[in-house]
Amino acid sequence: MQLETTNSFSGQATSEQFIYYIYPELQGSLLKGWQEFNRSEIADLYSKFFEFILAAGFDESEYRKVIPNPAYDNAAN
Repeated sequence: MQLETTNSFSGQATSEQFIYYIYPELQGSLLKGWQEFNRSEIADLYSKFFEFILAAGFDESEYRKVIPNPAYDNAAN
């Protein structure tokens, strides 16, 4: 399935043009979400929790792909 859309610049756009057009907005949203998360109280709690479990001998390598990233949650909104 090829994504086609219209925008104010060129009428019909290809999927590559759409990605190029929307990329700055998505990138900005991801950056905003990441910065907000890093300033939040929960980021500090996560950091302390992971320091604790690493000190206890927990191997995190198996779980890196399943730990949520709040920056992506913000972008999805």
